[in-house]
Amino acid sequence: MPNRQRVSAAELVRNFGYWQEKALQAPVFITHHKRDRLVLTSIDAHTETKAAPSAKPISRSDPTSDILSSYALLVENMSDAYVVLDENLTIVAVNARLEAMWRVSREQIIGRPFNDFIPEEKAALLMEKIRRVMVTRQADRIEFASQVFHGLHLSTKIYPDPRGVVLLHTNVSELKQLRSEMALAESIKTSIDRHPQTAHARTDSRGRFTYSDETTQLWTGFDEETLRNTRMVDIVALGDRRRMTEAFDDVLTAHLPTALTVRIMGKDFREYDVLVAMAPIMAEHNVAGVTMVGTLLPTEALGETA
Repeated sequence: MPNRQRVSAAELVRNFGYWQEKALQAPVFITHHKRDRLVLTSIDAHTETKAAPSAKPISRSDPTSDILSSYALLVENMSDAYVVLDENLTIVAVNARLEAMWRVSREQIIGRPFNDFIPEEKAALLMEKIRRVMVTRQADRIEFASQVFHGLHLSTKIYPDPRGVVLLHTNVSELKQLRSEMALAESIKTSIDRHPQTAHARTDSRGRFTYSDETTQLWTGFDEETLRNTRMVDIVALGDRRRMTEAFDDVLTAHLPTALTVRIMGKDFREYDVLVAMAPIMAEHNVAGVTMVGTLLPTEALGETA
């Protein structure tokens, strides 16, 4: 028996345009747990099979019908906005997510030029990539801030399709915002780490150091590896340990930031009066640890800060 073209259901969904092209040449067998389950074939091959004398009428359990129905259901309910363009850039198919993104019903979309909704002057790079995929038949992607749907940052994948191209729009606005916030947090952390009178450290929920900057290490006299095995309260003067422990526990239970002044002890017996601000590190509604920022104070400033 000649080698069959096989593809898993997951791979078919990810690269449906590619496997459609392969199915035009020969049937593609879709596997489930490495066993043949369904077949994707061309309309010509399907017509020939149907017309053959020995062919049986296609029933609801026909593999080709099942996979196409399953695919249509998957496309309709996927979280990505799906649109198919023919060779003239006319819209021939969309899904429910696309309707929601464009705020137009598919009856008002199908059959109209893509540029009616996405003017070329506002999406020149996207249109360039669409035309390139039309010619090369190689998938491509682009990430951009939409000038049509303000506030949306989209990641668009473009796949070749027998009808033209398939576009999958993913709204990555929240991811873009998260990237910006992470960059800001890293900038703040770097600024604090560079300040000679400000120390930055993190602990786990048990109060053991998980990170310490160079200033923390300088004040305590311990390197980062040694501090990783040290409880935060162990570097606090005996007279301040109870207040520090209570403040730390409050951060863990109330999930709120706090600040207080304590005396930090170094291993060379030097002591530093420090204003320590603490804030919880939240992970899925639980406290994964605590961030601490300490600022060096004159000795006379010692005392709890509201």
